[in-house]
Amino acid sequence: MSNLEKFFCWRKNALAASKAHPDKPHELSPLISQDEVSKMLDFITDLINEHARNVFKDFDIVMQLYLDGRRDDRLYRFFKSCRKPFLIYRSIVFMLTEERMIDPDLNNFIKLLGKFNDSFFLENNSYATKLRAAFNKIKDNSFPEHVPTSGFASRFGELKSEILHFFDEMEKKQSVDINSYHDLRKLLKHMLNYFQIFAYLNRDEISLHKFYEISQLVDVMGDTHDTAIQQSLKGEVEYIKYKVAIEAGLFSRVREALTLSQ
Repeated sequence: MSNLEKFFCWRKNALAASKAHPDKPHELSPLISQDEVSKMLDFITDLINEHARNVFKDFDIVMQLYLDGRRDDRLYRFFKSCRKPFLIYRSIVFMLTEERMIDPDLNNFIKLLGKFNDSFFLENNSYATKLRAAFNKIKDNSFPEHVPTSGFASRFGELKSEILHFFDEMEKKQSVDINSYHDLRKLLKHMLNYFQIFAYLNRDEISLHKFYEISQLVDVMGDTHDTAIQQSLKGEVEYIKYKVAIEAGLFSRVREALTLSQ
């Protein structure tokens, strides 16, 4: 079993175990050390290079099948599973490095892959040829180590404060535009990806609890965003005018989890 397979196997089992026992842990973990920042970066760099080698060797062949008109769940799962590790990598680089940004060509590939996946089952997917061109720019790349940040604590605090501010503002309005809703989801995914990597490497109970709670909210928000995208693609609604009702208590469990000590 590869390191990537071990990680996603742990992820699946950890979420299932947390769902069965959702109560918050009683013991709080210490603040992350600089050694742990470096450890997480080394791990994610090795993981993403392994993932790139695995998917890039088949990507062009699978894309050609798509361009030839094939539209089925197996192909769809390939492209969806291709994107997820890159999103985790992008979050860890954002959270733990001085530069905060991944390679621009890789970032463009990730963005186009997301838009391509949203439009996957359309007969004329305008993102397909753009995605292939973006892939050709990175297919021979390896992804180097990044410089660890020395200011993780302040960066983490800023991100947490921004998320909690989003919660407060959205709960006051009770209904928000889809762009703001999606912006919040992207910030939450940075937190989620950080906590799942830290929990995996350290088997840390408090980080696992936070990962679980955030993942539940991110999934709910993702379903809402997918509905907005699909209705927009069908011409039923203009995406930028789509409004999301904020249910009472939607953010309560994640708010509680984030206010536990790291």
